[in-house]
Amino acid sequence: MHNSNLDIHRITADQFAEYAKLSIAFTVESVLSVDLVDGGLGGVRLRGGPSRLT
Repeated sequence: MHNSNLDIHRITADQFAEYAKLSIAFTVESVLSVDLVDGGLGGVRLRGGPSRLT
């Protein structure tokens, strides 16, 4: 698993054009499915699997 840091900054409207230059492209390699354990009373289980996106 990949760990990364996330910084959140408040910006003003005059900075929007600069942020619009940032690419938000990403690659989906896997997806998570949620299974309820005992109808949800026992919590949830996450299952990872390959992405079905092409």
